[in-house]
Amino acid sequence: MYWDWHKAIGGMFRIGAVLLVFSFIVQNLTSLNKLSLVQLPVGSLLLLILVAVILRNIYRTLKWYFTWLRSRKKFGSITNVIIHFCLYAAVFFLTLSIPVPILVSSDQTFVPQPAPIDKITPGTSDNITAVPGSNTMGYFNQTVQHTVSTDTGKSDQDNPASDEAARAHTVTVGDSSSVYASRYLTSPKTVNYEYVLRGNHSQIPCTVYGGMSDHLRSQPRYIMYSIDNSKPTDIDFIMKDLNNKEQKPFIDQLVKEIENITSNKDDQARIAISLVQNIDYDSEGLMTGSIKGKYPYEVLYTGCGVCSEKSELLAYMLRELGYGVVIFRFEAEKHDAVGIKCPHQYSYRDTGYCFVESTSPSIITYSSGDYVVIGNSTTKLTTMPEKLKICNGDSFYSVSEEYNDAVTWDSIGTGKVLDEATYNKWLSLVNKYGIKTTKVD
Repeated sequence: MYWDWHKAIGGMFRIGAVLLVFSFIVQNLTSLNKLSLVQLPVGSLLLLILVAVILRNIYRTLKWYFTWLRSRKKFGSITNVIIHFCLYAAVFFLTLSIPVPILVSSDQTFVPQPAPIDKITPGTSDNITAVPGSNTMGYFNQTVQHTVSTDTGKSDQDNPASDEAARAHTVTVGDSSSVYASRYLTSPKTVNYEYVLRGNHSQIPCTVYGGMSDHLRSQPRYIMYSIDNSKPTDIDFIMKDLNNKEQKPFIDQLVKEIENITSNKDDQARIAISLVQNIDYDSEGLMTGSIKGKYPYEVLYTGCGVCSEKSELLAYMLRELGYGVVIFRFEAEKHDAVGIKCPHQYSYRDTGYCFVESTSPSIITYSSGDYVVIGNSTTKLTTMPEKLKICNGDSFYSVSEEYNDAVTWDSIGTGKVLDEATYNKWLSLVNKYGIKTTKVD
């Protein structure tokens, strides 16, 4: 028998590699167990295999020590064993102290609901009542920067709303806009995105691609980070969705088309807001528990989304239009809405940002709607939301128009008989903003 240090050192490298994998699995066990192999947790299976490998290696090493010591009764034999043991111990401690990537699953995405849908009972002007509609609010577990903004002046511009109905341009993606674009130009379909601007209904036909949507759906919803770094926050997950470079040329073409409709910057924001509000709410996904968190482009392709998903799409579009944007996250109510920078006197709870409901047609700044939580009970947005800042940018200066309309809308209320004059005000606002209503039999 003889002591082969070449084999000993090779064994140390092998056990070091095994220990690194072991450390990674232990620290990501929860995330790995979310994967399944024939209903068995992948993380636990891998951990069990590695523990067996490590124990086998320790057993063989100790067995070799005893064999060597029994066959050689010299001082050199003991020295070799001591040196080998110290090296192995150093490999164990050093390897297990090396930082490994941590998988953080996005499991705190918010999924509530459309803004209130008002219902009216048909009848004469002295027997008209407005009844609060239903919003379904739910919550789906998915865990999921920003300096002082500067205002810029805005000149008065003509309002071209009267000729918007005649505009209809199909949006397509040019290959030159991204090295990624041509790869995903498969399974095309044309979607007519509807919007309402001061009572004028119009639409933007847009070519969207299943190849891009399928690619985004296959992307991981987690963020990897080292134990030396801070754990990713909600804003990290939101920015991960917004800053995806592969979807950018596809969505930017739609934003460009909005800019081509009118040169009035604030009207561009109004069109973007109405367009997103008129995308369907994904009630089926919420009720079936199939929500996984869509990228903004997926919302455009599938034509539906929950509050967090539609809010991200709207935040993206307003950011590209040059506005300061935040997402209002209502933790208690499990709801996301968008905030657009605006004059302070019109802002939501003195935040400096006007409230924008993304889930269904609603007046900008109106935040007093009823929301239906799971179980059909209703609630309002009463808590102070977390303000997740997306970007700096321009202010939505002309929001006084919407603010005054929202005050009128709120004063009319719901669930009461309206006289003819009040009803006409109500109906005028419904038509101006395309608010969806349902008749009550």
